[in-house]
Amino acid sequence: MALHGDHVYLLNELNNSITVHRISDLKVEQTCSTLPAECTTTSIAAHIEISRDGKFLYASNRGHDSISVFSLEGELILKQNIPTGGEHPRHFSLSPSGEELYVANTLSNQINCFSRDASTGLLKDNGKSISVASPTCVLFT
Repeated sequence: MALHGDHVYLLNELNNSITVHRISDLKVEQTCSTLPAECTTTSIAAHIEISRDGKFLYASNRGHDSISVFSLEGELILKQNIPTGGEHPRHFSLSPSGEELYVANTLSNQINCFSRDASTGLLKDNGKSISVASPTCVLFT
């Protein structure tokens, strides 16, 4: 779950979707898939996070092994599905500066790093990777 403004965004693990609810009455305003329309891979969602500027939402997909990027301009609009470069992306975190996103790929034993364009929210694999046994969470202190 992620909160922003007067909305709550619920990541639905088993069907790879996000449901947008108005906080005041929990009315469903939108439901959208975290996967591309042509995806036939078995997948389950894992983590959801909103950028500090409140303009973009990110979600991880285990099985499809991707991060979905949405804009929050009125309604959720899927802008990108980018492969995580590993298997089973359980958790991810935006860096404190918001310039990078780090993904814990649990089954491939690595944390991969992506550059983030602050104006578009889009991600690009920057080639940085850290070997870690079964990472499940990325936190900044």
